[in-house]
Amino acid sequence: MTTGSEWLSALPEQPGPDRDQAVIDAINNGLLICDWCDITSKIDGHTATFSVLCDAAYIILDDGSRFRPQVSAQLNQKCADILSVSMITAKIHDLSYAQSTQIECSVLTAGPQMSTTTYSKKWNTIVENKRNGCETLIRDTGKIWCLDNALAWSKGAVNFGFYSHSAPSTSPGGFKLYQSIGTMHNNLHCDYSQTLFLMKNDCIVDGQNTNIKNVLSDPSLASLGNYNGVLKYFRQP
Repeated sequence: MTTGSEWLSALPEQPGPDRDQAVIDAINNGLLICDWCDITSKIDGHTATFSVLCDAAYIILDDGSRFRPQVSAQLNQKCADILSVSMITAKIHDLSYAQSTQIECSVLTAGPQMSTTTYSKKWNTIVENKRNGCETLIRDTGKIWCLDNALAWSKGAVNFGFYSHSAPSTSPGGFKLYQSIGTMHNNLHCDYSQTLFLMKNDCIVDGQNTNIKNVLSDPSLASLGNYNGVLKYFRQP
């Protein structure tokens, strides 16, 4: 059986169908790890429990460290489909951050190298040093591709995240970050910072089992998991 380090050594350097397929193969072969944690959300009169990834999805290397593959929004959606889960919203990412062990985001120099596997390896090494063995819910381990009503005027994808106390922007939840709800990328863009975050479709609202789509489609409940009202997009368009 291929180990995580063997998988990484064979990972194509540049983005494209071959590298995307390698990530999909990692899912199908049980190499990609998805650890789930519960987070809570409260609004007037309602409480929800959502299940999110404790970390970005990762592959365990031979030395025990984690490698978080970079993904495009398109690949993020494909992975969600294979795993029968969903992409997440900006609010659910903010809630995850608020309830997590928080580390400063790791920002590397921008340029064409941002989408290479070499750069992703470099970034993951930095993140692993900051993680320092944490096994519970942790952020910041990458930006998200998110479900958001801004998809209506985006170039095909919406990204969000990269928390830092010194960052210039503020999320709707009041957290400092580098990437507010962003609409400038198409659904094929990828770089070292865009890692794989997901949530389960099943959730609990006011003690009752339900589905995330039911919650985010309900005007009285949608703000439990979305900043801008009823969610109109449950997949990448």
